[in-house]
This record gives sequence, C-alpha cells and structure tokens, in this order.
Amino acid sequence: GREREREMSRLGPGQAHDPAEVPVPPYLPDTPEVRADIARYYDALSIGDAQIGEVLEALAQSPYRDNTIVIYLTDHGRGLVREKRWCYGAGVHLPLIVRDPRPAGVVRPGQVRDDVVSWIDLAPTILSLAGVAVPDHYQGGPFLGPDRHVREYAFFGRDRMDEVFDRVRGCRDDRFHYIRNDFPDLPYAQPNIYMERQVTTRIIRDMHAEGRLPEPAMLWMADHKPPEELYDWHADPHMIHNLAEDPAHTPILERMRQALESELSRFGDLGEQPERELIAQGLVADRMDEYAARIAPLAEKHRIGGRLEAVLEMPRP
Repeated sequence: GREREREMSRLGPGQAHDPAEVPVPPYLPDTPEVRADIARYYDALSIGDAQIGEVLEALAQSPYRDNTIVIYLTDHGRGLVREKRWCYGAGVHLPLIVRDPRPAGVVRPGQVRDDVVSWIDLAPTILSLAGVAVPDHYQGGPFLGPDRHVREYAFFGRDRMDEVFDRVRGCRDDRFHYIRNDFPDLPYAQPNIYMERQVTTRIIRDMHAEGRLPEPAMLWMADHKPPEELYDWHADPHMIHNLAEDPAHTPILERMRQALESELSRFGDLGEQPERELIAQGLVADRMDEYAARIAPLAEKHRIGGRLEAVLEMPRP
C-alpha cells in the first residue's frame, strides 16, 4: 500500500532486497512466493534500521547524547511458519543490542557476548543501571552492570494464539533447546486467521495437499506433535533434527526437562488453568467470543489431524 511505499522511500540505492538472493530456511519451501515474503521482511529490517538511525541522530543533537543507554530488541521472530508464535529458535532467539556512550559504560563498542538472556531480565537491568533497587518479586536479574546475574537457562512458552488453543513450554541454555508439547495430539498447523493471510502459509498448505511439499518443510504439517523436542542449536540452528529420542542425549534431555519443571514449580503456570477461570479471577481480558467467531474449518484438501484441529479452549489434560 501507500504506507509501505512511503517507508520504502527511506532506503537508498541497493538497499531493497532481491528475492532471488535471500536465504530460505530448510523448514520452508523454496518458491518465488516464499522468497518474496522473506525479502519483504528484510526490507522491513532495513526500514527499521533507517528509523533507528534517525532516532540516534536526534539523540546525538540533544543534551543527553553522552549519558543515554540505548537498548534495541524485538518481541518475537519473523512472522512466518515455525517462527513468530512458535518456540523454535527462529521465534525466541532474538536480537539484543546495547549502546552505552558513558566513559565507564557497561559495554564497549563492537563487543559481542553470548550470555543467556531472558526478556524478564530487561526491567531489572534498567533499574540496576539507574541505581534503583530491583524488587524482590521480580523473576529476572540484571544482565549488565555491577549486579550482573548469570543466567543458565532462558524459559519460554506458547499458549492460546488468537482463536487457536495450545500449550507449549520450553527452555534453552548456551547450546541446547528443549520444548515440551503439552497437547501433542494437536497439530502444529492449526488454522489461524492471522497466519492464513500469509502467502507462505497458503503455499505450504497447497503444496502439502498436492503432495509436493519437500522435507523438512513437512515437519510443520505433521498430524501431531512429539511430546518433547530437543535440539543442538549450535549444530542444527534451524531445529530440524529432534534429539529427544536419541539415547546419547538422554542426560541432556533429563537435565533440560528438570530445569523447566523446577522453574514452573517455583513460579507456577497459569496456563494450566482453563481460560474462563482466569477471566473470572480478573487476570485476563475476556475475548473468547471475539475469537470463537473466527474459528472455521479449512478447505477439505487442507485439513490434517483429528476433529480438534481448531479449538479455542480445552480442559486440563
């Protein structure tokens, strides 16, 4: 639309991305349509980069140039299949850039660190750097500064996504990535209006229906999920090879499983309560009717799994 054209005008010569040259992860089919979606995403990153540059330039012209810490991060991964809204690396391994211009700043220009960081550490970090005590009830800790907290695991999860019910929990350390699927009988590819609007989603469904979808793009179209998944994200960054049933990785699986269970036992898991109970307690807004109106079956040729392919809520397992 016009807004997109206006934003693209921020880019200089050669900054727009050629779909023929973008990298396509193996869990997506390599088609012109998918490449166009990916190129559009990279263009958005370039637009964002230009916008950030404008903010930094305004900061440089202000009285706060030399004492302002800038933190850049995102809230989720790219909005394609197996990325945004999913617990794989492409959905939860996110950018984090910190700029501290102070002479005794907490980071140096060009420094790269591989610390395990969770977004619940962000507020404690900002408070700590500002010299404010971090409240005891905060679950995270500072990832920079004199009170730096060394984190072994980052935890994440997936619950209802608009009209689609699910519950997935996971954790990640500096090498391994663990996922627990609490409702393995529900397929990954439950229909979701937001995702169905993506050209890439439609291409995957059509190619699957026609028997043309290659491996490992077939992973997302399985009619059920494994109860557990384990990936070595150093060796397998796209998380294609599930190691959960590999005996050689059993000690790692058990360690990651225990880490997740320990975290959930410490803080609780509201996802174990039916959503209507959470609504009755005033903990979440009631949008059930709004989302229930969106539920509709896919075309017959696109259907997979059992009759629970699209559900808004389910009782405890």
